[in-house]
Amino acid sequence: MQITSTRQRPIKETPYQKIKNSKIGRSVRDHKVGAGAASVAASAVIAGGAFQSDTFARVARYGIVPAAGTGVAVLGAAAVHDAVVNDVGENNAKATAKIALGTAAALGGTQVVGMAFDLPILDRAFTGVVFDHGQALLGGALLAGAGAAGKAAVSQFGKLSQDGSNKPAHAALGTGAAVGSVAAGLAGAELVGRDLGLPVLDRAFTGTLEFLAGSPAAAVAGGSLLVGGAAVAATHAGKNLISGSGNDYATAAMLSGAAAAGLGGLELAGHGLGLEATRGLFTGHAGEVGGLALSAFGGAVARHAAGHLRENGIGPLNSLGLTIGASALGAGAGVAAWSWGASEASRLLSNGTTAIAGAGLGLSTYAFGKKAVESARAGKLATAAFHGTGAAASAAGSLYALGSGLGIQALEQAGDRVIDVTVRPLAEHIIGPSLEFLFKNPALGGLGLAMVVGGFAYHQWSKD
Repeated sequence: MQITSTRQRPIKETPYQKIKNSKIGRSVRDHKVGAGAASVAASAVIAGGAFQSDTFARVARYGIVPAAGTGVAVLGAAAVHDAVVNDVGENNAKATAKIALGTAAALGGTQVVGMAFDLPILDRAFTGVVFDHGQALLGGALLAGAGAAGKAAVSQFGKLSQDGSNKPAHAALGTGAAVGSVAAGLAGAELVGRDLGLPVLDRAFTGTLEFLAGSPAAAVAGGSLLVGGAAVAATHAGKNLISGSGNDYATAAMLSGAAAAGLGGLELAGHGLGLEATRGLFTGHAGEVGGLALSAFGGAVARHAAGHLRENGIGPLNSLGLTIGASALGAGAGVAAWSWGASEASRLLSNGTTAIAGAGLGLSTYAFGKKAVESARAGKLATAAFHGTGAAASAAGSLYALGSGLGIQALEQAGDRVIDVTVRPLAEHIIGPSLEFLFKNPALGGLGLAMVVGGFAYHQWSKD
């Protein structure tokens, strides 16, 4: 049931890898801030030109914008293909993220092209799928998870024929994975069926539950399987926590699933046996289960970020990850306490979480500031300005969150003051006027931008 594994096969040369390792791809990866700033500046130039010239507006609409959309769509599709070829089975967490982002880019780029040329269906490629068919999208994700769980079950059952003393463990793991696969598959099928109005499928999960609840024997059997699967998942997650091995996110998912399946199984089995004591064990405590899930995933994020911080030192991303994870950990506990009816405990947890977030942002301030100094010493002024802005924003957020969580109004006011003397002047006197100039003078802005980008490209490629 491992989610990730050490890479055992070489990376295949896919179109995405070719783009990533090209001169342009390497330049963009090495200078993310500059590339982002150039993209924003180019957008201001194009918008200004389109606003001032009908001819340029047509060129932008039917040429520049569709070309950009096509590029984004192709890159997104290439990322999805690369994830399937190189990451699935080796690093499934990375594969999932790449597939999700790549699909969003492919759909978004396609919609840009569709909107430029008023093409039906394509002009809602992204919004239509995400907003109009969000249930089907989530259902597809559950079906994919069901497939992965089913594969894990087959793997565990296959080990029963091998020699060794772990046959009971393999049988239990296989059973738990199989139950999880069936449950996720039915839930995913129902979401797809509801979204698309497909008979039978639109009640795949709830209909099964109603059948089990209507038959005492089936309710007891189904509940027992859920409880057994929950015990296996909890045991496996506990081993991961004790040993420090395994994927943190998989462990969090197993803990959350164990809580939901265990309570749901006990309630279902109790219903079949006519036990009043098990009524509402799951249905009456869904908020607590949701809070536990939020805390579990927050803990996974925090643990992952902390591990990265130990190995690589303090950086902006791992410090922000640690902040987000720790905040989610406390927030989940607060949600659980509120659902339980412990309002005072929930309030204390909320304030504590806010203070923890403030402390984490203080760490991020140090990380951003360190990067800013390093970038300035290396002569990367744009990167230094970006990280300096991040340090100022993190410092302001840290002071404000600490003041709010601890009830110290002076700290909240200090946070506002930091914004007043750092981020706000930068936006009002540098970033805003620069973009306004590019918008009002697109010809000069475009020429200057072309010279800067062209000079940078020549400087970079002449070194190869």
